[in-house]
Amino acid sequence: MRTALCILAFALVASAAAPAQQTVPLHSRVTDALKRMESKDAAAREAAYDDLSSICAEGANAAPQAAASPIKAYGNTLTAFFVQHPEEADRVKIGFIRLLRRENNASETGQQGTDTESYGAYVFDLTQTVSALHDERTIPVLVESITRSGVDLLQFGDEALEPVLAQLKNPDALVRVVTLETALGILREKDDVASRDRIRALILSSLEDRSLVVRSAAVDSIDCLEGRQEFVSTLEKIAKTDPDKFSRKAKALDGGDGNELYPVRYAARRVLRDIQNNTTCQH
Repeated sequence: MRTALCILAFALVASAAAPAQQTVPLHSRVTDALKRMESKDAAAREAAYDDLSSICAEGANAAPQAAASPIKAYGNTLTAFFVQHPEEADRVKIGFIRLLRRENNASETGQQGTDTESYGAYVFDLTQTVSALHDERTIPVLVESITRSGVDLLQFGDEALEPVLAQLKNPDALVRVVTLETALGILREKDDVASRDRIRALILSSLEDRSLVVRSAAVDSIDCLEGRQEFVSTLEKIAKTDPDKFSRKAKALDGGDGNELYPVRYAARRVLRDIQNNTTCQH
């Protein structure tokens, strides 16, 4: 996490820099960063984000706590800032959320400055920051960013399920793949009869998706289900009839399709072998 790691290091030396910053009130510094985050220029927004993140780390007034990951550590820093500066908490949270929505729109429309590696790293970092807020108001923008934030939506459980499922209609196959994985993750956490029935229906539906990428992901998801045996007949059919094959010449990895490679058929046969041999899934 690009900025989070820098911020955590910054927090360790913040006390030395604090006297120079105390000439400008915290509220004014936050206001300035939030205003610049509304800029039409992507580089200006990125700089403002970095500044606001640094303000939060400095304002936390504590050395970073030990955590399992940089993202969690940065979440601890944000939490400390919000506790110590409750008067700034809500507008900082809303500022981060609004910024991510702006970047989602900018990326989608291909606005100038959004096609660089630096910009991609910044938007990923911003997405993780918004996730670290642990605020239900972030669900819509995190769903918009689902290819970067799928696992982060699991924290919201049922609250995120329906917004996530709506992305199954997205024209982007990668979005549909991550949506399937995220929705299955939320439902597995519930682990009740209704959720297991919904998992089955969701997988069966995705096996009919127009994209072989989504169908392959659906087949792979079967491998890790407790009741995967009930999909045997469906998998046997897929292993023989799925229509998509590699356009270039490629020999089937298991000899199942002669000298041609049908990726979804191959995936189905692999899962069938795991079921037959009672092999634990590899995902």
